[in-house]
Amino acid sequence: MSVSPITCIINGNVYKLTAHDSLPVQQMPAADRQQLLSVLALVQRCEQQSKVAVQQAVQVASGQGSASTTSTASAKPERLGSGDVDALMARLIQEEQQNKKPALSKQRLLRNVLLTIAVIIVLTLIF
Repeated sequence: MSVSPITCIINGNVYKLTAHDSLPVQQMPAADRQQLLSVLALVQRCEQQSKVAVQQAVQVASGQGSASTTSTASAKPERLGSGDVDALMARLIQEEQQNKKPALSKQRLLRNVLLTIAVIIVLTLIF
């Protein structure tokens, strides 16, 4: 996966940032860097809250917890992002597949059909 640059405009200044090139960050004025850091800290808090919300939704959906057992970090309701919804759906599907009964095999189906026919034959001979 290639790393594409992120274009940020801070106080009217345009910066192209990547995770592998520290030169643009070093050339930023201190005030712009502080604003960028505060925004990134906010993004990190939101990411943590989203993970907690997904975890709680999975626990509530699987019956392991209740909606009243929320942590103080996610006490206020929050909308889940598209990545969070995808992660939640993937976990719910995985849990559902684990709890699903195995499909009826050919041998079990044949045995059930033969047992049903035998019961019908016995009932017709009795009556």
